Amino acid sequence: MSTLTKVLIVLQVVFSILLCGVVVSYVATADNYKEDYDAQVKVAQDAKSKMNRTQSDWEDFKDTTVKDLEAAQAQIAALKAEATELSNTIAALELDKLNLSKDIDKYASAANATSQSAQQQTALFERASLELNQLKAEYAQLERQYQEIDDTLIEKLAIIDQQNSQIRSLTEQKADLRGQLQQQYMGNGRMPVATSVTQRPGTVQAQAMTAPALDLKGTVTAVDLGEKLAQISIGTNHGVREKMTFHVTRGSQYVCDIQVIAVDSDRAVGIIGVGQGNPQSGDLITTNL
Repeated sequence: MSTLTKVLIVLQVVFSILLCGVVVSYVATADNYKEDYDAQVKVAQDAKSKMNRTQSDWEDFKDTTVKDLEAAQAQIAALKAEATELSNTIAALELDKLNLSKDIDKYASAANATSQSAQQQTALFERASLELNQLKAEYAQLERQYQEIDDTLIEKLAIIDQQNSQIRSLTEQKADLRGQLQQQYMGNGRMPVATSVTQRPGTVQAQAMTAPALDLKGTVTAVDLGEKLAQISIGTNHGVREKMTFHVTRGSQYVCDIQVIAVDSDRAVGIIGVGQGNPQSGDLITTNL
């Protein structure tokens, strides 16, 4: 065997050893990447499932709260109507009281003018005084009833304020869950490039995917500047989807953008973005300026 052959054999052995090391290192690294990927996918799935459950609970609570609010508003309207009727009754009693006072003065003058009818006038005066006392008692009772109605109205308004606070709290929880889900997708390298939402103290900036081909139009129906949220008059029945961006205009003036975060069949709610002003109820919205 020649020296060259021996050298080639040695080089082949060394190359085989190096190749085995590379293969072992690749296999170990591939397993680690697969485990990390599976772990990230599981975390994202858990977060998405949690967000879906929370959104379902929020929708159920919202429907129940809206029904309770409508019932409370109907009851308040009925109580207001009853209070108006009581106020009219009180005004009528006041007028009767004034008329009775005039009658008493007239009866007293007649009693002083003639001594012949003094006894009769005294009896009439006493009867009028008795009726006046009865009217005063009825007036006091009506005042107590009006006070009770007023207290009931205050209690109902307090309940409505509490329910509004709960709705705002659920909205904040939903926003937090959406932020967590976006962070999980970003960590996995799958964050949608077309969506970018940045929140700052007192302001919300939003740039999202739009649907320029749809050319959707509607109006702003409600605004909550404290939460930086706005409700629009169109929903899934009209083609609205989450993450759509609508441009708000007032006349010929551009106001701001609204990014949709929750959609119902005939309405949607979105985050108010930075613009030239704040939206108002009645402002026009469109996907294409």
